[in-house]
Amino acid sequence: MADPGQAVRQVLAPAGVRAELPDLSRLEIGVPLQGNNRLVRSEVVALKTGTRRPPRTSRMTALLQLPWKAVFSLLRPRVEVGTGAPVAPAQRPRQIA
Repeated sequence: MADPGQAVRQVLAPAGVRAELPDLSRLEIGVPLQGNNRLVRSEVVALKTGTRRPPRTSRMTALLQLPWKAVFSLLRPRVEVGTGAPVAPAQRPRQIA
Protein backbone atom coordinates (compact mmCIF):
# COMPACT_ATOMS: atom_id res chain seq x y z
CA MET A 1 0.00 0.00 0.00
CA ALA A 2 1.51 3.31 -1.04
CA ASP A 3 0.18 5.34 1.92
CA PRO A 4 -1.35 3.23 4.71
CA GLY A 5 -1.81 6.27 6.97
CA GLN A 6 -3.98 8.06 4.42
CA ALA A 7 -6.03 4.90 3.89
CA VAL A 8 -6.67 4.58 7.65
CA ARG A 9 -7.68 8.27 7.84
CA GLN A 10 -10.16 7.81 4.98
CA VAL A 11 -11.69 4.78 6.67
CA LEU A 12 -12.08 6.60 10.01
CA ALA A 13 -13.24 10.02 8.69
CA PRO A 14 -16.83 9.06 7.72
CA ALA A 15 -17.32 7.72 11.26
CA GLY A 16 -16.12 11.03 12.70
CA VAL A 17 -13.11 9.44 14.40
CA ARG A 18 -10.24 11.91 14.71
CA ALA A 19 -7.85 9.70 16.68
CA GLU A 20 -4.11 10.01 16.28
CA LEU A 21 -2.73 7.34 13.96
CA PRO A 22 -0.51 4.68 15.51
CA ASP A 23 3.07 4.15 14.38
CA LEU A 24 2.35 1.93 11.38
CA SER A 25 5.95 0.75 11.28
CA ARG A 26 5.52 -0.88 14.71
CA LEU A 27 2.08 -2.31 15.47
CA GLU A 28 1.71 -4.47 18.57
CA ILE A 29 -0.21 -7.70 18.05
CA GLY A 30 -1.83 -8.10 21.46
CA VAL A 31 -3.80 -11.34 21.76
CA PRO A 32 -4.37 -12.77 18.28
CA LEU A 33 -7.62 -14.66 17.88
CA GLN A 34 -6.83 -16.18 14.51
CA GLY A 35 -4.39 -15.44 11.73
CA ASN A 36 -1.30 -16.19 9.77
CA ASN A 37 1.12 -18.42 11.70
CA ARG A 38 4.00 -15.95 11.37
CA LEU A 39 1.74 -13.12 12.52
CA VAL A 40 0.50 -15.04 15.56
CA ARG A 41 4.08 -15.78 16.67
CA SER A 42 5.22 -12.14 16.26
CA GLU A 43 4.93 -9.49 18.95
CA VAL A 44 5.19 -6.57 16.50
CA VAL A 45 4.34 -6.14 12.81
CA ALA A 46 4.89 -3.23 10.40
CA LEU A 47 3.08 -1.91 7.35
CA LYS A 48 5.54 -1.09 4.59
CA THR A 49 4.88 1.93 2.42
CA GLY A 50 5.52 2.11 -1.28
CA THR A 51 4.48 0.02 -4.19
CA ARG A 52 6.04 -3.17 -5.46
CA ARG A 53 5.87 -4.77 -8.85
CA PRO A 54 3.63 -7.83 -8.76
CA PRO A 55 5.35 -11.17 -9.33
CA ARG A 56 5.25 -12.68 -12.80
CA THR A 57 2.50 -15.16 -13.50
CA SER A 58 2.20 -17.97 -15.97
CA ARG A 59 0.05 -17.84 -19.10
CA MET A 60 -2.18 -20.54 -17.63
CA THR A 61 -2.77 -18.46 -14.50
CA ALA A 62 -3.56 -15.40 -16.62
CA LEU A 63 -6.02 -17.43 -18.70
CA LEU A 64 -7.77 -18.86 -15.64
CA GLN A 65 -8.03 -15.42 -14.03
CA LEU A 66 -9.37 -13.72 -17.16
CA PRO A 67 -13.08 -14.02 -16.18
CA TRP A 68 -12.32 -12.34 -12.86
CA LYS A 69 -10.85 -9.30 -14.62
CA ALA A 70 -14.30 -8.53 -16.01
CA VAL A 71 -15.89 -8.91 -12.57
CA PHE A 72 -13.24 -6.82 -10.79
CA SER A 73 -13.42 -4.07 -13.41
CA LEU A 74 -16.96 -3.36 -12.18
CA LEU A 75 -15.81 -2.84 -8.58
CA ARG A 76 -14.65 0.53 -7.29
CA PRO A 77 -12.39 1.14 -4.27
CA ARG A 78 -13.94 2.60 -1.13
CA VAL A 79 -10.66 4.27 -0.13
CA GLU A 80 -8.70 6.41 -2.60
CA VAL A 81 -5.13 7.04 -1.43
CA GLY A 82 -3.19 9.96 -2.82
CA THR A 83 -6.11 11.76 -4.46
CA GLY A 84 -6.43 14.46 -1.80
CA ALA A 85 -10.18 14.38 -2.39
CA PRO A 86 -12.47 14.93 0.59
CA VAL A 87 -13.93 11.83 2.14
CA ALA A 88 -17.65 11.41 1.49
CA PRO A 89 -19.90 9.18 3.59
CA ALA A 90 -20.44 5.75 2.10
CA GLN A 91 -23.41 5.47 -0.20
CA ARG A 92 -26.13 3.02 0.64
CA PRO A 93 -25.96 -0.13 -1.49
CA ARG A 94 -28.72 -0.68 -4.01
CA GLN A 95 -31.41 -3.08 -2.92
CA ILE A 96 -32.13 -6.00 -5.18
CA ALA A 97 -35.86 -6.50 -5.66
